[in-house]
Amino acid sequence: MERLNNFDIKILHALQNHPLEPSSKIANLIGTSTQTIIRRIERLTEQGILRNAIASIIPERLGLVEYAVIVYVSSIDQMTLLQMAFTDHPYTRYYSRFYGEKFGFYATFEIPPESNGLLRKFLDYLVENEFCKSYTLFRSEGHRLAFPDIVPNYTLNPKCFNMMGYWEKRLQKPNRFQRLASTPDLSEFTPLHMLLLREITTNLRTSQANIVKKFKNQTKGDKTSDPIFLPDNYFSYMKEFLENKADNTIRREFNKIYNYLKEGFIDRHRWNINRKFTETFVYRAFIIKDIPQVEKAQLFNFFLEERPPFRLGCTVLSDGIFLTVSLPPYYDAKFSYLVWTTFGEYKMYSMDFFRHHGHHYWLYVDNFDIARNKWKVDEDWMFNNVVDSLNQRLKEGRFTSNY
Repeated sequence: MERLNNFDIKILHALQNHPLEPSSKIANLIGTSTQTIIRRIERLTEQGILRNAIASIIPERLGLVEYAVIVYVSSIDQMTLLQMAFTDHPYTRYYSRFYGEKFGFYATFEIPPESNGLLRKFLDYLVENEFCKSYTLFRSEGHRLAFPDIVPNYTLNPKCFNMMGYWEKRLQKPNRFQRLASTPDLSEFTPLHMLLLREITTNLRTSQANIVKKFKNQTKGDKTSDPIFLPDNYFSYMKEFLENKADNTIRREFNKIYNYLKEGFIDRHRWNINRKFTETFVYRAFIIKDIPQVEKAQLFNFFLEERPPFRLGCTVLSDGIFLTVSLPPYYDAKFSYLVWTTFGEYKMYSMDFFRHHGHHYWLYVDNFDIARNKWKVDEDWMFNNVVDSLNQRLKEGRFTSNY
């Protein structure tokens, strides 16, 4: 593979910060022609560096609650077992390995609010059956943000960014959170709502016309088209919807639902980039505990209003804050010192998300019981079926210990 040059890096940074903009806008930002940008994007895609534009759902808007869990392991083999367990659980949203003083995983689950007991039962099962050593569970308060690198990234030149001055601005920020948007009524959700929500989050730049085409191909049994998971009750609905309506009606209804979902249910748009070829910074995670609510709000509002010139993510938890940063070594040390001198109790980890060591799962539409318009919360769905699947995979040896 060709070595990435500075021009390629500029394109990747621009796409990260403007994932929904057309190629012409990206060209204007960088100062080149649209055709050059198109060619470069095609080449980066062919090389497996640039994948697709993605987004995250806002779980609270769908009546879900996000839980974050820190899982500690005592052996490298347990990491493989945990990845298998997270993959089999229907409500897993994300996991990533970490290392440092202890080794393990940071994972998130987006679950119906009344099912936290079943999530704990699943995690207890993992401990009891030696998939892991221990775990700590946190409930998200619904305030989260994620910023990619700014273009240009001034942290590449230590003289251009005053880390100490930046950090002190947090004390000037509001000490309360903005109210979260209320949860909409999901009783009107159809299979089309759920399927479109998944399509939007997995590839933001796919046109509505191409989405319609994919659905039509799938309902006609075309195995050569992009695969779309359609549960039986979703399949019959989509087949009837696409066959019994005029093309203009289909386009109009798609457009209405598509825009409704895009404007109210997703955030944190970004391009999915294979950072194996582009990551030159250190990726850290901080779990800062026992912060008064006032200080949590100030820190979150600080990041929200004073976007830093480096990659940053922040999630407010019931017992603190989960903070991720990606920095060059020079600023890695400075930022760590600031956290150390500001907060009393925290844990710092190095994150490892390369290849199978980290994964983000898209919306699993079969979690939603479309006949009852509610999320599945029964013990079979959230525990028994998961355990049965794990036991069957262990019995058949259908997992690998690739470190």
